[in-house]
This record gives sequence, structure tokens and C-alpha cells, in this order.
Amino acid sequence: MSMAQIQSGRRKRERENPNAGVGGGAVERSTQGGSPARGHRASARTPWQIPRDSTGNSAVSNHVIFERLYEAVEPPVRATAASAGFDLRAWFAKDTLDVWAGDARTPRILEGSAGARILPLAPGDRAVIPLGFRATLPHGIEAQVRARSGTALKLGLILANGPGTIDPDYTGEWGVLVLNASSAAVRIAHGDRIAQLVLARFEVLAFVPGPVVQSTERAGGFGSTGTR
Repeated sequence: MSMAQIQSGRRKRERENPNAGVGGGAVERSTQGGSPARGHRASARTPWQIPRDSTGNSAVSNHVIFERLYEAVEPPVRATAASAGFDLRAWFAKDTLDVWAGDARTPRILEGSAGARILPLAPGDRAVIPLGFRATLPHGIEAQVRARSGTALKLGLILANGPGTIDPDYTGEWGVLVLNASSAAVRIAHGDRIAQLVLARFEVLAFVPGPVVQSTERAGGFGSTGTR
């Protein structure tokens, strides 16, 4: 068969099936024009059709599927080309947010108006800061949520569960569990970079019963090797 015949047959197949050759099937999403309104719920749209393998896991191995929950929410980005972490920004779409002080949970009214809301946190306060989006991670990838070094040093704003883990099967809105570890009030404004996200591969292994034996010269636990 000549090269001309091969190319003619390929063009015919592409006309009959435009999605042929797209790994995992075509991914489609409808878009709407117009200027987005900050803090407004995203209008109805055709959801992402996530390609999945025979076990139901995401077949997209090198992409994170991002779905904004409000117009104008943008995907996380890295500050530099060599940055490992993606910056996460606060997105206050509502005028109240639950805050924990000790074991007490109370709704707190945010200061300011839509698009410019501010959450004040007293020393010791904890809150889950919403990010305004949700996402699907590839199978075998976790999203590690970590504190930003500058924010932790200058403001004392850290993660109460740092680093936090977002699993591949979590489908709700992403959020950051922050803690004001300083002795002064901290104010988080809409759009502030409050944490960073690092993607990491993980392994799943089975636990089997058996004896644990010493395989090296190490003995003991915390502090067993000394400080010097």
C-alpha cells in the first residue's frame, strides 16, 4: 500500500470519527461569554466528562481536572517555573464562615462586601478557608496542603493539620484548615495566598501479620540517636 493510500484512509477515518486518537476519549465542556462576577456562583454548564479506566479511576494520568464553583476562580499556579508548590487563595463567596475556638464552633460574620471580604481570626482560632473550586486528581496522586513559609513566619498563620492531604476520591470543595498560632489577630482577605499545594505520588501496600525484627544497629525510638 502506498503512502498516499495510507494518508487517504487516515483522513477518511478522522472524518467518520473526529475523536479518534484522543487518549481516554474526548473531554468537553461548554463555556459562556460575558464578564464573570466575582464571588457569584458559576452558572449552569456541561460538566467535565472525566475519562475513566475499567476500575472507575481517572484515566488522565498527567492532569488535574479543575472545576470552578464560582465565576472568576482561577486554577492554582506556581510563583516561579521551578516552584514545587501551587499557591492557594482564599475565596469568600459567603458573608459568614464557621470558626473554631477551643471546642466551640460558631459562625463568624466576615467584614467588607462581596469580592473584598475579610475574615478576622483571634489567637488560637481555627477555620477551613474555602478555595472556590473542586478538582479530580489522577489515581495514585495526593495533594499535600502546606503552610507558606512567609505567612507562617510573619503572621503566625499555620495549618492545624499540616501537611493536610486531599485524596484522589475527594469531590467536595477544596479548603485549607488554618490556625492562628500567633499572639495577635490575623486578618485573611479574599484572594490572599494562604497556603501552597504540592502534588505527590503515593503507594498502597497491604499490611500482613508477622514478627518485626531489628535489621540494623538502631534501637529505641524518639531521641535514641542523640542530638550530636
